[in-house]
Amino acid sequence: SRLYKRLVVEEMIASEAGTSYRGNSKDLSQFYVYANPHTDGNLNSLVEMIEEEIAKVVVSGVSKEELDLAKSGMVADAIFARDSLVAGARSFGAALVVGQTVKDVELWPDRIMAVTAEEVLDAARYVFDERLSVTGVLLPQQDS
Repeated sequence: SRLYKRLVVEEMIASEAGTSYRGNSKDLSQFYVYANPHTDGNLNSLVEMIEEEIAKVVVSGVSKEELDLAKSGMVADAIFARDSLVAGARSFGAALVVGQTVKDVELWPDRIMAVTAEEVLDAARYVFDERLSVTGVLLPQQDS
């Protein structure tokens, strides 16, 4: 992702960075953005750079290459999940509990491939609303 590329590869301020969300929620879900700073990394700079990258997506969206890469990865994950008895059952079970059908799960790769850059931009503008955003920082316990 562009977040990993900037924070870990280019700026070398973090040891990991990425995003996560729960796609099988009955209603709206949370979208997580996370990063772990290097031991000597500046936490304020890290948060600032994350916010800059989010702002770029909200303003400009994603490139065709970024979208194609993300879609390929998600489709591969969906298909390979079926190779495992546990992961396949978990995928279907999670979908069924929130009212989806077996057909919904089977059509997921096609639906992913149909996503456009414009839809990603619309979703980013909806999801990354600063009024609904929470930033949490986990710090080690200080010795007393």
